[in-house]
This record gives sequence, structure tokens and C-alpha cells, in this order.
Amino acid sequence: MERVYCRLFLTVAPSGKFIKGEKMKSLHSNAYLTIVATLFFGAAHAGSECEEYYAQGKYETAAAHCLREAAQGDAAAQHTLALMHRRGQGVLQSDPTALALYRKAAESGAPKSQAVVGWMYLHGKGTDRDYREARRWLTLAAEQEFAQAQAYMAYIYAMGLGVQPDAVMAATWLTKAAAQGNAWSQFQLGNFYRLGKGVPQDLIAAAALYSAAANQEHPDAMNNLGVMYRRGLGVEANEERAIALFLQAAELGSAEAEINLRDGSSDMYLRVAQKQDQHAPLS
Repeated sequence: MERVYCRLFLTVAPSGKFIKGEKMKSLHSNAYLTIVATLFFGAAHAGSECEEYYAQGKYETAAAHCLREAAQGDAAAQHTLALMHRRGQGVLQSDPTALALYRKAAESGAPKSQAVVGWMYLHGKGTDRDYREARRWLTLAAEQEFAQAQAYMAYIYAMGLGVQPDAVMAATWLTKAAAQGNAWSQFQLGNFYRLGKGVPQDLIAAAALYSAAANQEHPDAMNNLGVMYRRGLGVEANEERAIALFLQAAELGSAEAEINLRDGSSDMYLRVAQKQDQHAPLS
């Protein structure tokens, strides 16, 4: 009997992976929502001396320019200086200092900075963990159509972090982020449609969302889409296509895809690998 491994709602935060839905809450302490860190913690706007020297890796020189521009109220420079304090680039590493600078930028209405402030409160970086503050700042960014913040809002409602778990609200935020091309959200929304969580079950929609995320080289989406081709769920059964997707996913590090490649009998069923996902560190 073949065991076809297929991820459910996993816990990777917006740059990592999600852990299966039935155990999300108990596994939260080990799960980071990994939306792409380089987009989430990006530097200042192009054209400033702060950004110019930062891009060149001249961090001490960049710090001097960023400090001057930040003192003048430049939100982008405040954001970059905060990033440098988070990474210890040319300045003392300090999450509390980073948070204070991100907040200054966030208070000017910069959605990326608002999202990072929310992320820091969500995970207790530079401050005590505070889900209410996290939700407040992430909501501000999400309402400005910042896709990563929308994905984190979905995470908050799916996990019940400071709120009652609400699959419908989670699906609503995933839909907004997925529409902007956020691969993580496309993958998770695909899981919701496959399972009928917060939305009516729709295997065709699930396959389409997995495909959209797979086109962005999301390994778990590739694996799940491969399972659907193998089983003929929402798509016409196609073992050759399934194997191609498993191969691609395995090359990108999907352990489930490697298992699906090894198990090839005709008696197949969906199964979630019993392991925790490794989260990628936010940088």
C-alpha cells in the first residue's frame, strides 16, 4: 500500500513552512510564519545615501547616513537603520532599538514597517510577546494591501493567537494575499479549498492554487499538486506529471516528495508526514 504524503495547513511563517492543521496550536511554539524575509525586512528607498552605502555593504558609512536621514524623519532610513540593528550591521545588534526605529517608520504609515512591528510583537522580538499589538500593526499594513501582512493575519486567525480561531477569517486574508501572488498564501489557500476549511471544498480551486504557488517554486505546493495528479483530484490523473512535480519538489528540499517518489503502488492515500517543519531564520 502506498503512502502518499501531502501537506495540510503547515506552520511555516511567511519564509518557512506550516505544520499540519490538526496540531497547529500545540506546535506554535516551534513554528514561525516565514513570508519572504528579504521583502519583509527590505532596506530604504533607492537613491538615498543611506541605501546606496547599505547596498554596497559599507555598513558603518551607511549607518552614519541612515542616522542623519532618520533623524530628519525619513521613514525609509528609519526602516533601514532598524534593519541594521536587527542584523548588527555597522551598529550594535539590538532588537529593542530596531523595534523603536521600526515603530517610528510605522507611525508615518509605512506598511512594510507596520508589518515588521507586528511581526516583532507576534514573536516577542525586542519586546514581550503581545498578540493584540501584533494584530493592530499587521492590520494597518494588511489594510494597505501589504501581502505579507495579510498572510500573517491569516496565520493569526488560523492559529487563534489572541483571538478565537476563525477559519473563515483566515481564508479571507489568504484570499487577499494570494490574489497578489503571494506563493505561501496560494499554497495555504489551496489547502483550505482541498479540506473545505473556511471555504466550500473545491478540489479544482485547490489544484489551481497549488499550481500558482508551484509556478513560484514553492516545494510543498509542488508536492501537493503532485499528489492531486497522482490521485486525479481536481485534475485529470497523470502519473508522469505527478512524478515530475515530486522530482522538482524533492530537489527543493521536500521530504514528503522524496517519500512519494519511493512509494509508487496503485493503492494510494493522502497522509501528512509526521515531522516538524524547519523554519528559516528571518534576516
